[in-house]
Amino acid sequence: MARPPSSPKKKGDPPEKGVPPMPVATANALAALGLTPLEAEAYRFILAVPQATGYRIAQALGKPVGNVYKTIEALEAKGAIMTSDDDGTRVIAAIPAEEWIRSRRVAF
Repeated sequence: MARPPSSPKKKGDPPEKGVPPMPVATANALAALGLTPLEAEAYRFILAVPQATGYRIAQALGKPVGNVYKTIEALEAKGAIMTSDDDGTRVIAAIPAEEWIRSRRVAF
């Protein structure tokens, strides 16, 4: 039986469950910048999905919400993301990779 065609994605629709595997070179580069594997995975997702919530990130990555919120705190402490409360909902935005890398170089 044929499946019906899926409707086109709209801005703000939740991402598909799961995230494509991270290329090894990307994972190595983010590890060299001091990110754990989960931090790297979350940062990559946040770059792709601006204004995500911690719950949305956890669902997409298939990780426990508590672990993702700890990861968000770590990424914010490292300067890779910013968080803000938007009508009582904590939303996360990534610092563009080039800008964050530049700031990390200055810190060293």
